[in-house]
Amino acid sequence: FSIISYVHHLLILLISGAIVVYMYLVIGILKVWGSILMRILYYKVAFWMVLMIYLALMSIVYHVINAIYKLPTVAGLIIVILLSVAICLYGFINTFCLTIDRVEVIIPGMPREVTIAHISDLHLGPIYNQTYVSKLVKILNESKPDFVVITGDLFDGTMKLSYDMIKPFNKFPNKIFYVYGNHEEFVNAEELDSALEKSKIIHIQNEVIQFEGFNIVGIDFGLGQKNLLEELDKFNLPTNTPNILLYHGPMNTADELEEKNINLHLAGHTHGGQLFPGQIVSCLLFKYSRGLHPSSSKKSYVYVNMGAGTAGAPMRIFSSMQISYITLKPKQQY
Repeated sequence: FSIISYVHHLLILLISGAIVVYMYLVIGILKVWGSILMRILYYKVAFWMVLMIYLALMSIVYHVINAIYKLPTVAGLIIVILLSVAICLYGFINTFCLTIDRVEVIIPGMPREVTIAHISDLHLGPIYNQTYVSKLVKILNESKPDFVVITGDLFDGTMKLSYDMIKPFNKFPNKIFYVYGNHEEFVNAEELDSALEKSKIIHIQNEVIQFEGFNIVGIDFGLGQKNLLEELDKFNLPTNTPNILLYHGPMNTADELEEKNINLHLAGHTHGGQLFPGQIVSCLLFKYSRGLHPSSSKKSYVYVNMGAGTAGAPMRIFSSMQISYITLKPKQQY
């Protein structure tokens, strides 16, 4: 590489670092005000931060290709910039496209067929607000699931929260069950408790509740992060009743959870990688990154929702905003 190339990469890294610092300052301001102007600023900073990252990645790709084929410098620079901008614009537009995933799972002992609407990682805050929740609730009401589960990171933790953020959920007629994710650790506990008390969202806090002939196990992220399997041992879950686990992170395999009598684990946290090459990182860090994964015997399953919001930059590249519908069917139907 030439000296100009090294200077080029150094400048990109310095600018990226400056934007990251600037973004954290913006987040600090959002916690206090959270105005429309601040939301616009958040979008602007996030876009430029991701653009700098992709400029750096595209520059590396360009230099690798250039070492083999000797591409024109000016044309290469233009291509790098245009590709980076196009990728970022695609990622931004992609967040407005909510996808629906429908899966069916056979659960022995289910008293009847049940459809669960599974949402996760809304990250309500400066970007996703009451208006967005109203849109989600409208979709949920039209699809008429038996109940809804929210597997963590309902709030982003980057601004002051209020009951108004989740008020539209009260328009959903059936039960809504919820467990904390890692971002709830950044939220003011009193504000969170106050908001939940006014809403119809049921926080299952490290306990088991019986619901229509099966058990719903809810474990908050902080507690399960220490050792989820040990926490499950404390419940002494029955083998003759279906057990549905709500836990934010896909930390264990379906085979491990089957040994603890878990029939289905509903999770989120990974965002499906959110931004490429995050998918690679996600697969390395977690047991599963997205979708449905059965145990060897197909008696236990883990389902990972990609999330209905975003963390950090409001962009998605090779991942989708998602609502999932999981239909649990009794074994005797087959």
